[in-house]
Amino acid sequence: MWQAFMALDGLDKLFAVCAAISTVIFLLRMLSMVAGGDADIADAGDVADASFQILSINTVTAFLMMFGWMGLAAHRQFNLSAGLALWWGLGAGGFSMLVTAWLFSAARKLTSKGSVFTIDELVGCNGSVYQQIPAKGRGRIQIKSTDGMLREVDAVSADGTVIQSFSTITVVSVVDHQTVTVKEAA
Repeated sequence: MWQAFMALDGLDKLFAVCAAISTVIFLLRMLSMVAGGDADIADAGDVADASFQILSINTVTAFLMMFGWMGLAAHRQFNLSAGLALWWGLGAGGFSMLVTAWLFSAARKLTSKGSVFTIDELVGCNGSVYQQIPAKGRGRIQIKSTDGMLREVDAVSADGTVIQSFSTITVVSVVDHQTVTVKEAA
């Protein structure tokens, strides 16, 4: 393999080095993404605006990989001149860079931080008792949060009375991150 590399002329060596190194980096990054090691689509080294990142590790890798492979193929397989092979490599690399930037920009739009639920938003809301709330102790309630999701949380009685299952309640305050204080709704 080394002898085949050494037999290449200067431009073909440039194409081969770009193609080989960037392909290895590309494969390692893809394996990392599949394994969850790179869950965030954005790169730490991004230079451009987050909406359409032209300069990132992914786009530069795509550029170098396609520049190398297309340039090598144009020069060695299609017997194009060094200048034409260079232009084909630059064109393929530039196109790959734009497509990669567009794909990652589109993928970024598919993700969402989602709705973050905080128990504080339940204060003042009405719900129903799912599991009886004893005078001293905890029961469970079902209540719709502000994001429209039906939540089930622990509840204690605000006035120390038993609140029967299926009773309508109002959340008075928050005890902790999973428990609220409730009273029977009027």
